[in-house]
Amino acid sequence: MLTVVVATLLSRHLMKGESIYTLKLSRRGVNLKRGQDIDLMESVLVREVMTTQPATINFNVSVSVLADLFLQTNQHAFAVLDDDGLLNGIVSLTDYRRISQGNKDADDLTIQEIATRSLVTAFQDETLPVVMQRMAPRDLARLPVVSRENQRELLGMIRRNDIVRAYQTETARRGSALSHLSGHPPGTRNVQLRVPEHSPMCGKCLAELNFPEDFLVIHIQREGRNILPHGETCLEPDDIVTFLVEENDIDRLEAFWLKNHQIVE
Repeated sequence: MLTVVVATLLSRHLMKGESIYTLKLSRRGVNLKRGQDIDLMESVLVREVMTTQPATINFNVSVSVLADLFLQTNQHAFAVLDDDGLLNGIVSLTDYRRISQGNKDADDLTIQEIATRSLVTAFQDETLPVVMQRMAPRDLARLPVVSRENQRELLGMIRRNDIVRAYQTETARRGSALSHLSGHPPGTRNVQLRVPEHSPMCGKCLAELNFPEDFLVIHIQREGRNILPHGETCLEPDDIVTFLVEENDIDRLEAFWLKNHQIVE
């Protein structure tokens, strides 16, 4: 029994928790952690799903303009910036309702006076599970994304909806990647396209390429290896890229692909 225990602990240490049964799956991007459900979000970074141009408002603006701004922009919150463009707080629809109900002098206040100044923030290189653990206990719907060097430098905003959308996309990617040789959802097709050697896309990350949302990159095959793509995955010559598209969009995908792979002399 002692020999078995020592061997088990040693194998877990050397193989980082994997077994000979799960190691091949792990190398394909499927991470089974001791029988737990696959954490689809553990390799998705904040920068891949955040809004890079969040709605902002200056801290000296009068509260009286907020009602119209919320209606016109369909936003539920604005990042509050000071005169130097640095993050000063967040003002939400909840903040506005709280200060305006029964307060005749609310319109005489400035945004700075009603905004939430004590902020919970995120960094763009953090993973989504880290951010979700920060949001959930406080029931926050959004977090400002700031620079590690200057935590008042606003880089973007990550919202609960962004995380839900990322989960749905990751589910589609992983499910399709595991079954891309045998099937696909009804009404869709898996289309494989090769990256030419001198394509302008070579060396660029998927986040830079801005593929249309209905062209979902679900799988990349590179030198016999299978890669589950994310925003930071860069294309290389001879990559085989698998897209999940609606059947009636195949011609549009192929035209888009050819247009963006014109040979650079």
